[in-house]
Amino acid sequence: MRMVKENRIFIILFAVFTALFSLFPLTGDDLGWATSDGMTLLKNGFEGYNGRYLGNLCAIFFTRHDFLRPVVKSASIIFILYMLQKFTGKNEQFILLSSAVLLVPYSPFIQSIVWSSGFFNYTFSLCFILPCFYILFRKSDLRFIPVIVILGFCGQLFMETYTLLTLAVALGVLIIRIYKSKNIAIPFTYFISCVSGAIMMFSNSVYRQVLGGEDKYQSKADVITAFKNMFLLVPRYVLYACIPAALIIIVLLILNRKRNFIMIDKPKLSVYILLILGLSLPFCIVGPIGTRCFVGVNLILLLAIEMLTGNLDIKRLSKVLLIIVLCLNFIIYGVLALSNQNKIEAISQAVSRGEKQIELEHTKLYIFAHGMDDEAKNQKFLNRFCEYFGFPKDIKINFK
Repeated sequence: MRMVKENRIFIILFAVFTALFSLFPLTGDDLGWATSDGMTLLKNGFEGYNGRYLGNLCAIFFTRHDFLRPVVKSASIIFILYMLQKFTGKNEQFILLSSAVLLVPYSPFIQSIVWSSGFFNYTFSLCFILPCFYILFRKSDLRFIPVIVILGFCGQLFMETYTLLTLAVALGVLIIRIYKSKNIAIPFTYFISCVSGAIMMFSNSVYRQVLGGEDKYQSKADVITAFKNMFLLVPRYVLYACIPAALIIIVLLILNRKRNFIMIDKPKLSVYILLILGLSLPFCIVGPIGTRCFVGVNLILLLAIEMLTGNLDIKRLSKVLLIIVLCLNFIIYGVLALSNQNKIEAISQAVSRGEKQIELEHTKLYIFAHGMDDEAKNQKFLNRFCEYFGFPKDIKINFK
């Protein structure tokens, strides 16, 4: 009972998040993973596709299990919040405010949580990386070595920029520990695990195609373009991907001019800046880029907000903000889920009447689900949609 009481906030949030996430439809590439396209990639070992082996496997598995998917998504978000709290200390207002920021219904939330293909690469991977960072920086007990071996290796097989960042962090910590003549068992083990996972990821032939400029999806910028991206494209995406967190930081800095309540930990701030640069700068060179790429940056900004609000009691305000965000999401995704179901029924009725050209209104609030209504976009998405829902593939769907 004591454990339940101490973790009551996480239990409540898990239940609420699971209910909300159960409203999210499968869209766009999700239907590819859930149909024969996903199985074809699996049979080929994802060769020539990407080296996100665990992310791809998770996408294939969880897009086929409607009950498990929202549960795993919810548990993952809760675990990420829990790990962030381990870095900051027990602080309920931090959990409430962080939840509100992460669940604001706009592009980053849509691409990295609502969209399952994005979630299982860009967000779920953090459940492997954050525990490793906590052990790396906070623990010296050798009993953690098996944990860091498994999580360290697995964490490399989701997203390329996370792979590069964890390699850099592991190497940096190892060098510092060697220089200071401290115990290197854990950092050395983590570094070897990261290297092993990175070798497995980048052994996929697609990265040789990217370097050669032969891949149609992923791209490599030349020196001039990379320089432009550093000052124009990437900062714009980072700011857009982090609007709620950035606004909170701006408000706090403005208020601090009158009340002087902020105590800045300069070493922590330096680490946060380095991590943000490490997560952002690779996109100056490689693409494609989207707001889903900056989930990690959002988490670092949340840690910065916790540092800035350490002397403030904003628990009630945080709770109010979270309730507003959750209510808004339940309305949006409740309407979207109902509208999507009506769309499926309308197509089913048209098919039963023998219609081949089907014209519909767009799914209500379709912009709140990445790739929603893509079945009208091209034949590839239409084939996936028809296979998943059992419609004949010779129909055409258009939206007014």
